[in-house]
Amino acid sequence: MMDRLFRPFRRDESGTAVVELVLVLPIMLWAYLALFTYWDAYRVLNTTQKASYTIADMISRFDTLDPADFPGMQDVLEYMIGDREGAKMRITAVVWSDRDTRFNVQWSCSPGNAKSVWNTALLNADTGIKGRIPSLDDGEWSVIVETWVDFVPAMDLSSLPVSTPLEPRTFHQFIATRPRPGKTNLTNRCE
Repeated sequence: MMDRLFRPFRRDESGTAVVELVLVLPIMLWAYLALFTYWDAYRVLNTTQKASYTIADMISRFDTLDPADFPGMQDVLEYMIGDREGAKMRITAVVWSDRDTRFNVQWSCSPGNAKSVWNTALLNADTGIKGRIPSLDDGEWSVIVETWVDFVPAMDLSSLPVSTPLEPRTFHQFIATRPRPGKTNLTNRCE
């Protein structure tokens, strides 16, 4: 009896496209929005890296580094990353001392006092940072440019079944650069 009731439906294929659409459309929409969200995260990370390296390169080309230049560098950072809220920067000059066998901080600045500044004791106590500075000869100096850019994803993926949900985060860049030949005039202060 049941067989006779369902026999006409077994051969009728009308409406299968609608069923397939109902099954596939949510997955396609989720995939599109997830790709957009992850692409945006990579874009912000990439522009943050480019802006940080650009500022480090600018510093390496200065004949004389003046504290009055630091707010302008913050403006360059904000311009290159698209005026994102929460962009912070710290610029630190370090000199290696063979006698002390440590890095000595010449000065450390954070435009707008957005981040705490380094001093010699803090820099040498934090082995994670000290290990990221390239080896220097006695008396040689390097400028460290650090940037922090906040990122909030356009879509909350934490409730969806993905292996690595993208959450709000801060992208931190650490670039150590040496001056170009003949560019050795460092300021001794940071105002």
